[in-house]
Amino acid sequence: MKNRILLLWAGVWAMFSCTVERTDRWGEERWDGIPATELTGERVGWDKPVFQEGEFLFAEDRMILENDDAEQLFRVYRISRDSLLYAGSFLYQGRGPFELNTAEHFYDPLSRTLTLVGYNFMGKSIGIPLRPIENVFDYTTWNVCDYSELPPLMAYRIFPVSDSIYITQPFDGRNSLFALYNIRTGNLKHLDMPYPDNNESVPLSQRAEAYIGHIRKHPLENRFVYSNSNSKLVILFDLDDDTVSRISMPFRQIPEYVASGRDKVRFTANHDNGYQVVVTGSRIYCADPRIDRMKREESIERNGFDAGYVREIYAMDWEGNPVARYRLDRPVCYVQPSPDDRYLYAFCTDKESLDPHIVRFSLPE
Repeated sequence: MKNRILLLWAGVWAMFSCTVERTDRWGEERWDGIPATELTGERVGWDKPVFQEGEFLFAEDRMILENDDAEQLFRVYRISRDSLLYAGSFLYQGRGPFELNTAEHFYDPLSRTLTLVGYNFMGKSIGIPLRPIENVFDYTTWNVCDYSELPPLMAYRIFPVSDSIYITQPFDGRNSLFALYNIRTGNLKHLDMPYPDNNESVPLSQRAEAYIGHIRKHPLENRFVYSNSNSKLVILFDLDDDTVSRISMPFRQIPEYVASGRDKVRFTANHDNGYQVVVTGSRIYCADPRIDRMKREESIERNGFDAGYVREIYAMDWEGNPVARYRLDRPVCYVQPSPDDRYLYAFCTDKESLDPHIVRFSLPE
């Protein structure tokens, strides 16, 4: 099985390697035959605004946002037609048994569990069963796993696959883009997916920096999408226990870099900001910031808005096939589709007050 997977990866890479040298569109040309759909945003009202943009997600009929409150890390809104109604805040900041200093939040609709991951060298995760949704405010229902006594995890990213297994991006000197980490035992299992380049002059621990990215999971299946933060590289893969069983590469910009010092890399070419990837059960949305980090100021001037904001989105299915292309009427950040693919929600900045607010774009059926 291992040899077969490595051969599959080698075949995919060989198939794309010649193309990578000849194009600067990296797969976007596959959407050329799909006319861009112009989307007009409408402002979403709320009874308690936030004053700082941040990640948010949908769980049941609620929107859970990163909080700008100094004490609690998240706040909850109930979605009521075209408005958001504040329901409360949760997760106090601190070092107590039911507290975290910082956290990312993930929702698994299959188990209806909200997972709060405090990834640092004092690692702790909290699983909250959202049956009912009000459990977010009742810490007696929370399941806490403190893995701060385990050896430090040498990884950039961490994403929950189950209540105990997380997929990570290790930087421990192995030629492996991903690994599975058991938060209860500390066991780290490297997956058979090597870095998609032959830059052997750079130590493996430094090559990992070139591939820092984000991972998203299909809501109901063990299919994942990875988007590199440092280039337009997107990989879809399946997991069967601890085996990579399927690979595709809908976007294929391989970063070019050299070692810089003992633990960094310096990019020499192919250094665009990667796609901001969000998912539903039927689609993967790739929001394109259109920023060349080697020409950052020129890119911002060309776009007409700051880095981190987007106006163009490529949508594909979970096979990597193009589905749609959207052009928004305003720059936004932190795009998130509704689970039924009816809307795109995002943060936008008011032109006059400069305060953030949420807008919603209706998607065509």
